[in-house]
Amino acid sequence: RVVGADADAEKASVERIEAIAKAARKQVDALALTTTDTQNEDDKATVKKTAKKMKHIVDRSHMHPGVNIFRQFRRLLGRAMQETFRGKAAIIIKVVQQVTLGVIYGGIYTLGDNQASIMDRFGLLSLIVIGATNMAMAGTIRSFPKEKAIVSNELASSMYRTGPYFIAKALSEIPLIAVFNGIFGAIIYPLAKLQPGKFKT
Repeated sequence: RVVGADADAEKASVERIEAIAKAARKQVDALALTTTDTQNEDDKATVKKTAKKMKHIVDRSHMHPGVNIFRQFRRLLGRAMQETFRGKAAIIIKVVQQVTLGVIYGGIYTLGDNQASIMDRFGLLSLIVIGATNMAMAGTIRSFPKEKAIVSNELASSMYRTGPYFIAKALSEIPLIAVFNGIFGAIIYPLAKLQPGKFKT
């Protein structure tokens, strides 16, 4: 199968693969039938060895996709990026969420340069790290149940392997996560006075 191709091309590709596998299995059966009692031991061993080798090739072609793993990753990454940027409503909601959290945290914490603000600074930074990590993981984790049926069928059909899919899915979220965290940081930094005047000197 070709990831990203249209339905007709995908169907034709599947039919060709099934025809090749069927022909190979017939040849394996034919080789097995040619082993008769009148053959000597050397001929029998040669036929069995050839049949076993061809069966191994057929099984591997059925279990593993024929496309290079890097090409699988590139195709899956492109598809995941399209799906990520297609959800404009989700993007707007997350932007509003980051702005709201930035304003709330900035209203709660007003840090100074004295010894007493060390614990407040530590608490704020802990909240920022935990929130950013949860946001990065939650989007990817929530998308898996939605795609479970499609991905299960594609994996069963040996269109690609599990590793490239998970890596591509995780990497596709990075650009938006960076944008969201940048918006949050631009709001929380001056409001909480993390380092006032740091970039002016």
